[in-house]
Amino acid sequence: MDKKPIITLIGESLAKKNFKFFFMGKSEKNKECDKCPTNNVCLSNLETNRVYQIVEVREIKHPCKIHLGEVVKVVECVLADVETIIESNQCFVGATQIYQKPECDEYDCPYKELCFPEYLKEGDRIKILEIFEDKTLRECKTRGNIKKVLVSLNN
Repeated sequence: MDKKPIITLIGESLAKKNFKFFFMGKSEKNKECDKCPTNNVCLSNLETNRVYQIVEVREIKHPCKIHLGEVVKVVECVLADVETIIESNQCFVGATQIYQKPECDEYDCPYKELCFPEYLKEGDRIKILEIFEDKTLRECKTRGNIKKVLVSLNN
């Protein structure tokens, strides 16, 4: 399933095909965004706390007070694919499921970042794109046999 591109604006120096960026949301300290005529395209199309990947860069430029005197370019982006860990019995390339944060109280676990990727949210519809053969993974105390996977968000 191809993802529908999202139109947004990004600083010209960052506007490169395949570049990934983390959208933290509008800066509350800077009210310039509220006055900007491109605010709707720049900020409203993106979801806070998500990683995006640029798939196309357009030649259209706009001035921007936030990007330190730099202009912004129009880009097409999609939600970036995310690495995570899933139980082995649920690992099939092409399988779709609803992401649910695992229940875990192992605070010093080496897989914590993969089990709880900050870019996935409870209830996200994900599709497994790739299963990694990772010999360093051991059985999880909480989840049993696990696999490292690359998933696509299909929101």
